[in-house]
Amino acid sequence: MTERMDGFTMHGLTRLKLAKPDEIKLEYRALENGERIHYSSEYPQFVSVLHEWVDTQANEHGNGDIPGHKQHHLSNSE
Repeated sequence: MTERMDGFTMHGLTRLKLAKPDEIKLEYRALENGERIHYSSEYPQFVSVLHEWVDTQANEHGNGDIPGHKQHHLSNSE
């Protein structure tokens, strides 16, 4: 879906596509006011690119402050 919305050059997308299905985990939760998707990985190369990708998404789509996102930059696996 990201490719359809943002194109093939979306920051970090090429590196994320290198991950095998079990190397990046996502957890979806429906909320009263929307949804929450939590991405995580045990692999540092994917953790850093996930942060870059989420930051780019937030900036490009006008929701630059994602609650709880900044504290994840302190963790090695999220």
